[in-house]
Amino acid sequence: MSRTLAPALLAAVVSDHVRPFYAITLDYPQGMVRATSLPMNVSIGGQLYYGCGLVGELSAITEGGENRSYGYTVSLSGIPNELLQYLRSQDPHGRRATVSLGLVDSGYQLLADPVQIKVGVIDTQDVTVGDTTQVTVAVEDQNVDWERARVRRYTNEDQQAAHPGDLYFDRTAALENMTLRWGR
Repeated sequence: MSRTLAPALLAAVVSDHVRPFYAITLDYPQGMVRATSLPMNVSIGGQLYYGCGLVGELSAITEGGENRSYGYTVSLSGIPNELLQYLRSQDPHGRRATVSLGLVDSGYQLLADPVQIKVGVIDTQDVTVGDTTQVTVAVEDQNVDWERARVRRYTNEDQQAAHPGDLYFDRTAALENMTLRWGR
């Protein structure tokens, strides 16, 4: 898949000194979690992203020509144990995860707005406890939803669940056992 870069990002790429970084956004039910691969916090679009530096890890992000899901993992370690209960109480399955690529200069000043490179849905979250807490989030590509079967029944009950008040299938059950006489 080809991608184009914004003019500001292209200008930043050819500058004398540039540092690439990842910005990761995880949509937890009780609030967004934002982290970067930078060693310090940074404000992007008015939102604070916490710098994880070497304690954050992003697995390889792959894409292919097949119509299937290509997943990746995000790991954050060095999290204080006080946040353990909060993390364990979260059920992020099916929530949105976004990975963006940005550039900073030698003084860690943002050169251009980061460009979104991958959007997915959170599949699982694994919390490991030791001296500090580590969280590993498995993310699936949005294409994984294409593989899920859509089970629908052409019944009034199914129609009411999807569209309350719609009477389109109201008489379907009566038609099943109806005897129709044709001709003579």
